[in-house]
Amino acid sequence: MRPHPGNWLSLKKVGVGCIALFVVGSALTACLYFGSSLGWVFWVADNPDLAWAGTESARFAVVRKSLERYQKDHGAFPYELSELVPKYLPGIPPPHHPPCGSGGEAWRYETFDNRSAYCVWTSANHWVSSFDVLVLESNQDYSLWEGNPTTKVGDWRYVVGGSSIVDGASRLGRTK
Repeated sequence: MRPHPGNWLSLKKVGVGCIALFVVGSALTACLYFGSSLGWVFWVADNPDLAWAGTESARFAVVRKSLERYQKDHGAFPYELSELVPKYLPGIPPPHHPPCGSGGEAWRYETFDNRSAYCVWTSANHWVSSFDVLVLESNQDYSLWEGNPTTKVGDWRYVVGGSSIVDGASRLGRTK
């Protein structure tokens, strides 16, 4: 038995309508999901967690004091933070992860100018191809970080997109 031509046309219209409804619904769902995610990303980028940054800089204060005692005893800062253990510290307290859940894996430490100064940092919010940095320059010279949005947190700086400056385990343009 053959379907009536009018019924076949009606089924075709319903099928096209269902497909159109599916496509529009999927597009709206994607906009709501990714739009809200992107909105969150831009909000976090413009609003660094300064409470976390303040807590981490306070956690590092004991290490900072140990670095100063080491320098007083040896005339220079140590090559590595691990040289502070066990004489100056029982251990290096690790940073906490920021509330966003990414970053804060470890303290990165580097000396420069013949070990008369140091820089320490930890990663903060991770993005797709970059991350923010919480950084302390012992000489308080943050000129290397200029050009990136920074927020002062005591003697520290929260640098949005600081990964553009940090180059793996070493900093760009510094003499060791």
